[in-house]
Amino acid sequence: MRVLSDAIVNKKMVTVIYCNADQLITKRNIEPVMLKYMWYTWYVAAYCLDKQDYRIFKLNRIQEIVQSNIDFGCDVFYEVFGDEVPARMTLTTDFFDDRCLCMMDAVAYKKK
Repeated sequence: MRVLSDAIVNKKMVTVIYCNADQLITKRNIEPVMLKYMWYTWYVAAYCLDKQDYRIFKLNRIQEIVQSNIDFGCDVFYEVFGDEVPARMTLTTDFFDDRCLCMMDAVAYKKK
């Protein structure tokens, strides 16, 4: 997790060997933006250069990780909010009823 947190802070690309839920092993070049503990385990949200889209990777499925010296200048918050700055982000996971797990995301933002 230290390599990922350093890569997030320093905006460095990392290469991971990842085993998905179907046991398919792939090599991915990712630009990590956030670590999140949810559903009793850690995940990293990242832009996957191979898939050209944002993905969530379960940390315990990452078999190998190498931080590169390649910078990524993308700021995910700027991409989403433009000139508006997020002031607070929250994530609430709760049971809607006994059959449905509901996840709510909310963002409060302000103009620069």
